Amino acid sequence: PFVKAEIANHFEVLHEEKGIKEERTGLHPNEFIETRRHTFSRPVEHNTNGGVNVLNLVDGEAALIESPEGKFEPLEVHYAETFIIPACIGRYTIKPLKGECMTIKAYIRK
Repeated sequence: PFVKAEIANHFEVLHEEKGIKEERTGLHPNEFIETRRHTFSRPVEHNTNGGVNVLNLVDGEAALIESPEGKFEPLEVHYAETFIIPACIGRYTIKPLKGECMTIKAYIRK
């Protein structure tokens, strides 16, 4: 019971709609980092909410990272690449370029 409750990885679906699923991964509540897994086959919007976001494309061939406000040039990322979105960016979108993609996003809990 202890291992399952306190150590084993738990995934919790936070949001799901056609083409997008967001899950909280199993970090312990005492950890200061929050991690989210996004699986998507259409563009998904993110927000830094005033904190730096570190992401990795863990599945899928390629994705395009864009700022709706034009705060940075579009960035194409490929499988296994890590990218950082500064806190000042605010809203940004990730669009799969070839089929379904999956990212892991890490940020500091507030």
